[in-house]
Amino acid sequence: MLSVISGLLYGVNFNPAEKLRLDRSGKHSDDALDYVFSHFSGVFLATGIAFTLHYFHVVRKSTDRYQDIRQETVFPAVISGVMWGIAQTSWFVANRALSMSISFPIISTLPSVVAVLIGYFYFQEMRGQKNLRLLLSSGVMRLVSVVCIANSR
Repeated sequence: MLSVISGLLYGVNFNPAEKLRLDRSGKHSDDALDYVFSHFSGVFLATGIAFTLHYFHVVRKSTDRYQDIRQETVFPAVISGVMWGIAQTSWFVANRALSMSISFPIISTLPSVVAVLIGYFYFQEMRGQKNLRLLLSSGVMRLVSVVCIANSR
């Protein structure tokens, strides 16, 4: 259920900013970067609410399992947040330069490709010739679809 909610939110992530940006009444800026701070503030607020709910529902009830924050996880979490911020800001720029219907499929394809490559080379999750052929054919199909989408403009 949470993955369905996450997918819905992921799909409408840029809708409010794009609606304001494309409004031609003159009340709103047409520069996509003007909406980055408010977008990040909304994400930060939603994350804070989710963390608070998680804390009171899970962590506070079971202090024997969650005694403290593991210090070795803090730095990677901060780096991950910085990388996400750069990626989201770049996505705003891509939406402005192309359009959401073109930039969304292109940009949302890369994380899954990276995850597959990490899974294959680092964790060695796939074995056998059949799985390798499936991996390569899905990669070729993704590449072809991204090229077709990019050239559709």
